[in-house]
Amino acid sequence: MDGDLWLCGQYRSGELPNVIWDFQGLFSTKEKAIEACENRNYFIVPVKVDEAAPSESTEWPGVEYPVK
Repeated sequence: MDGDLWLCGQYRSGELPNVIWDFQGLFSTKEKAIEACENRNYFIVPVKVDEAAPSESTEWPGVEYPVK
């Protein structure tokens, strides 16, 4: 996925659109993002550089949860 970075986060609670999560890090490769996942509560998702996300709550395209 050229031009993407990988966000890693930890799911805390809730269901869409009221999900609570914590930011774990932003990584240059999918592999590095996966390494940051400590357990099944973590997720990864590709994010485009210089591209704004929608203002409404939506499910992220390409999210992988759980990772491990």
